[in-house]
Amino acid sequence: MTTLSYFYLTSGIFFFLLGYYVFLKDPKRRVNLIFFLFSLAATLWYEGSFLKGFLYPNLSLEQREQLLLAGNWKILVAEDIGWLGISYLSPLFLHLVILITKQRAVFQKKISIILIYLLPTLVNIWILIYDFYFDLQ
Repeated sequence: MTTLSYFYLTSGIFFFLLGYYVFLKDPKRRVNLIFFLFSLAATLWYEGSFLKGFLYPNLSLEQREQLLLAGNWKILVAEDIGWLGISYLSPLFLHLVILITKQRAVFQKKISIILIYLLPTLVNIWILIYDFYFDLQ
């Protein structure tokens, strides 16, 4: 395991604890909930990177392809955990900034919230289908 993996682990734990602390200060405020979800997405990103570094330290692209050809699905799970977190960071950050700046007129229509989170959801579904259907064949 590399030093970078320890950095990912401690950063993920720190982000989770920070978000959880903010959420517990006032769980009824929407901005606290969105910040907690933002920190949870960052935690998933860091922990996915930690798992990849822990399971496969110093993995090159050629070695990754060989693992996939051998049907090793653990690397896909570690990468997909990271992608799940990183894909929701931007929409959650946008949502958080809109709430903090009190631009709530953006969220008057429910379609705007749906549109903000639709693209990362579709990307995650596509990544899961692609990884487990095409990469492991």
